[in-house]
Amino acid sequence: MAMLESGKSDAIADTQAFIQAHKDSHYSVLAALQLAKAQIEAKDLNGAAEQLKWVAANSTDQAILPLAKTRLARVYLQQDKYDEALAELKTVKMASWKAKVDELRGDVLLKKGDTDAARDAYIEAQEAGANSPVLQIKLDNLAQ
Repeated sequence: MAMLESGKSDAIADTQAFIQAHKDSHYSVLAALQLAKAQIEAKDLNGAAEQLKWVAANSTDQAILPLAKTRLARVYLQQDKYDEALAELKTVKMASWKAKVDELRGDVLLKKGDTDAARDAYIEAQEAGANSPVLQIKLDNLAQ
């Protein structure tokens, strides 16, 4: 995976080949997550989205599904695909992810231009246990 982080196209191709050759193993899911990370760093958001969709469709690990879906929502947010981002976030049902999902939903809604809904989502994130200074700054900015 260290070669993958270098961004070399042969490393990306090798990782994609590994994923296809071992698509029924948990290692392929982890490799796809790593590939998505490398693609995001290389500004290949379409490639990253494809990997994250593949992870969400092929992982049987309930701990990985919300990770893949929230990362996919972040990619959609970067692509200005707000409705797709919100749709992905709606599929994350684990209670332990509620605060993160609500905060990210607020980010999407804010970028979409719906400040009232964004404020509500940030408040829900706080109520769900998120207490980061960054979240408080987001709320404070909306109060102005």
